[in-house]
Amino acid sequence: MASQTLTLSTWAARRRPDEDIFDRTLRGDPVAFSEVYRRYQKRIYGYCLARSLDPDTAADATQEVFMRLLRADPGSIDNPRAWLFTVARNIVIDVGRKRARTPEDAAADDDSLAWDRLKATDTADEVLARSDARDVFVALRSLRPRYRTALVMREIHGESAKDMADALETTPGAVDTLVSRARDAFGA
Repeated sequence: MASQTLTLSTWAARRRPDEDIFDRTLRGDPVAFSEVYRRYQKRIYGYCLARSLDPDTAADATQEVFMRLLRADPGSIDNPRAWLFTVARNIVIDVGRKRARTPEDAAADDDSLAWDRLKATDTADEVLARSDARDVFVALRSLRPRYRTALVMREIHGESAKDMADALETTPGAVDTLVSRARDAFGA
């Protein structure tokens, strides 16, 4: 019976608006937290990955975002989506600052990138796909962080200008300009 109730609660949570789900999460509802995580985990991870260009850093930052959500005070979040992305941005910036203080860690990370370790059993298509992914990754890495973030949010996650504006703390018109400039810089 308890699992059936949980299933019904989960189903009901999926129909609720973000503000309600966030409010319930802040009041300690585990089903609501699960729903927030389901809705936003991939987006937050993608955002953190776009900013940090490191999967491990992005995973750690994503985890920290949701931990901070659990520690936030009830009623303290007016715009849940913007809050998540703002916290994610701040965490990634903090990680970048810490890495800047320890350059030997950054060099070790560069040496261990997955595409640098080809296996003898990889097919030609896998090698070419990995090479294409590496080219895109290198091109993204050359962009300014704000351009990279805007491009990933729009092109990979399909975010609207309004949602991006909330996350980037700007206007929808400025987001369109930012994405256009990012595309130009990416193509150059």
